[in-house]
Formats: sequence, C-alpha cells, structure tokens
Amino acid sequence: MLVAGCGDTSTRSVVPTGYSLGDNGTTVTLYVAHGACDTLRARIVSQDDQQATVEATLTWRTRGTCTANLVLDLVTLTLPQPLGSRAVADVSGAAIPSCMPPTSGEADDSTCWNQQPS
Repeated sequence: MLVAGCGDTSTRSVVPTGYSLGDNGTTVTLYVAHGACDTLRARIVSQDDQQATVEATLTWRTRGTCTANLVLDLVTLTLPQPLGSRAVADVSGAAIPSCMPPTSGEADDSTCWNQQPS
C-alpha cells in the first residue's frame, strides 16, 4: 500500500510504548511504533531525584509517496547516573511503563510492544 508523504517534513513528539533498563542501570531503551517513512529521534531532557524525562520525536514526510508499514523501533539512551528507583517520564510528565524486551522475533503479552496506553 502506498500513501502520500515525501518531500516536505514535519516533526512531532510521540509517547514511547515502554522502556527497558540495561544491566548497568544507566542504559534506557525506549520502544516506539511509527510509520515506515518516519525518522525517530530521542533525547534525555532532564533528570531529578524523582524521574528521568525523555523526549521522542518523529519527523515524517508530508508530500510524495510512502508505504503504510508500521515499524516497531527502539532507541537507546545513556543516563549520566543510574536510574535506580526513579521513574522514566515523557515531556508531558506522564510515566512511561517499564516492560520486558522481546526475546525472540515475535511479541507476546509481556513485551514492550504490547503495553496498553494509560
């Protein structure tokens, strides 16, 4: 299937489906579903004693042709200090749920791809 979208671009914030924490406590992997022609970027916005705030953005083409495929993507960020008991939140302040990374090519109900929005 082909849909419009190529040439000009537009950027918006998105909420990750979930996150998983690396063994060292400083590596946070965000899980994001998006369109095949979108470019995913993420960054750490701030940290305090309560939470680490992250921002994920998608830039997509607004003219031309693009497939309508859904891409399940991840992006890894490194925190300056271990997360510990702090929450991970998006830029609106909403908590992003912790989840289990998929261990095979297929998602099941316990993985980050199957988290339900709160």
